[in-house]
Amino acid sequence: MRNGLRCSNTEGQPDAVLPKRCIIIGYEPPQLYVETVMTPNEIARVQDYLRRTFGNDRITIVPPPKRGAPIEMLIGDEFIGVVHRDEDEGEVSYDLHITILSEDLPPASAVPAGTKGKPTR
Repeated sequence: MRNGLRCSNTEGQPDAVLPKRCIIIGYEPPQLYVETVMTPNEIARVQDYLRRTFGNDRITIVPPPKRGAPIEMLIGDEFIGVVHRDEDEGEVSYDLHITILSEDLPPASAVPAGTKGKPTR
């Protein structure tokens, strides 16, 4: 046992070589966050927030068809991304991950001159 680790070397190699198996005694990995299922009330509240924030009543948060499936955000019929509910030390947050496929982007020549690298408002 070294540094709280019980290690075995199945190939009979010296201790200087990394062991094939290690058992960590009395160690529990830290839980960084817990992703939990969103209730229908939370889905409605997040949808309302996104509609007000982006000024778009076509934003829809779609409850998953089965437990564990992603919660999708749509604008009209277009898939935009997924929403996750995270809980860390009792604090709840909602993450929106937006996916943009390169094939959906306009050609580079379609970007107006003078806007490259500048934020839009």
